[in-house]
Amino acid sequence: MEAELVAVLKRDPPVLDGRLHPVVLPQKPTLPALTYQRVATAPVRSLSGTSDRASVVLQIDIWARSYPAAKQAADAVTERLQNSRGGDANAPVIFRHAGEQDGFEEQPDWWRITQTWRVGCPH
Repeated sequence: MEAELVAVLKRDPPVLDGRLHPVVLPQKPTLPALTYQRVATAPVRSLSGTSDRASVVLQIDIWARSYPAAKQAADAVTERLQNSRGGDANAPVIFRHAGEQDGFEEQPDWWRITQTWRVGCPH
């Protein structure tokens, strides 16, 4: 599901100019940027049992040097994911916004907005 997230956020025009990083930021990153990580995975069950699909919870942290910049970047992520589908016709993927939290890191003096997304098939 992480690959679907990155593919949707990198569609033209790419959100945050494509500054998307798994789990941690690189040293001396250009901000704003985001990190993403999987925080939960559950198999999708149907009447016939467990399928090969999964429901995933992803955490996205948007990092910036000011709160307004972090909020603007977070809004761009939200708009893109809420209005997009990933996957293909045989295995579509949708993104459901599950929450958002503001934060601040004193060292190195960065603002962070943490978003939680549920990602899975639409059925």
